[in-house]
Amino acid sequence: MMKHILLLAFVLILTGCKTTASGPLFVATPVPSDKARIYIFRPQGDVFMNSYADVRVDEQTVSYLRPEGYVQLDLPPEYYRFTMVWRDQYQSLMKSYDEIELMLDLEPGKIYYLSITSDVNATWQANVSKYTWRFDLMDAQKGALAVADTRLDKAFALNL
Repeated sequence: MMKHILLLAFVLILTGCKTTASGPLFVATPVPSDKARIYIFRPQGDVFMNSYADVRVDEQTVSYLRPEGYVQLDLPPEYYRFTMVWRDQYQSLMKSYDEIELMLDLEPGKIYYLSITSDVNATWQANVSKYTWRFDLMDAQKGALAVADTRLDKAFALNL
């Protein structure tokens, strides 16, 4: 019972002072015919609401994405490596979690929806809960619905 109380307290501490994206709500715009559009977003319900997701394309940081935020990238069609690592006050806690990665071969005129998704597996083996993180490449219908509840977050210029 004490383990459950400690886990609950830990989760409440981490989510109690959340920092979310504060830009305008998502608005879809036309996609340039010679580029691929990528929406990378963090939906509501992340376990570590205070953490920034350091989102990278081919090793270049494109955003320190906050919960409930999205960034829009228009990239030339080619093969890219998308990665994410954690930043800020929980970085040392997150060192036990590997960088997540997704490789995509982008096509011109196409829209891609990448959700950064977290799960908690509250198994009590060795008194540790396991958190997992991944990129979910969503289909157009589900992706458009999911990103609609997010706000624009700051993106950095890419030099690809």
